[in-house]
Amino acid sequence: MKQKLSCQLKVRSYELDGYGHVNHAVFLHYYEQARVEFLEQRELSFGSLLKEGYIFVIVRAEVDYIKPLCSADIIEITGKIEDTGESSVTLRQEMRKMPSGELVSKGRFVAVFLDRQTKQPTGVANSFRKAFFDL
Repeated sequence: MKQKLSCQLKVRSYELDGYGHVNHAVFLHYYEQARVEFLEQRELSFGSLLKEGYIFVIVRAEVDYIKPLCSADIIEITGKIEDTGESSVTLRQEMRKMPSGELVSKGRFVAVFLDRQTKQPTGVANSFRKAFFDL
């Protein structure tokens, strides 16, 4: 695996719920945005994978909510590929409040590569393997 994956985001006021903190569902958006940025850090995108004939979809999402987030909090989301299967990738992500580094949330996500035409599972894209692993 190449260097650690990381991105920073800022909590926006419209993401708050009636209790004044970030709604739990928004955490899924943060994790998704981080995965988009992780791809971009490796010069990939969902669009480039689609052009290669792949659809990259999340089939399982597990999130532990540890601490609340409030408006204007800065968060860092890090990621690490935990496992790869024939057609799947398992990614661990952590969300920390900055600059303290306090752990806010942990997530585990399983993504599967599908053939664009058949919508059936297919092997992990070679471009993804080259971008994320030392081959």
